[in-house]
Amino acid sequence: MILGSLKPRECKFIVTIKLFMPDKRKRDIDNYLKILLDSLTGKVWVDDCQIDCIVISREEVIKGGRVTLDVREI
Repeated sequence: MILGSLKPRECKFIVTIKLFMPDKRKRDIDNYLKILLDSLTGKVWVDDCQIDCIVISREEVIKGGRVTLDVREI
């Protein structure tokens, strides 16, 4: 989905984040939340205070790393 084509919604959301790290170095997964959620403000939601539930998990190591987000209205 291309974010530029979205209009921010004013409902509540649940966000599921999967982090695929590029290597096995130690990282705090909570450090990834702010930048990810703030980057969607004004594109998916009006303000990230609309998020009522966040699920974040560390997945297997993938060369180059990857982040997947599943955003659903509740």
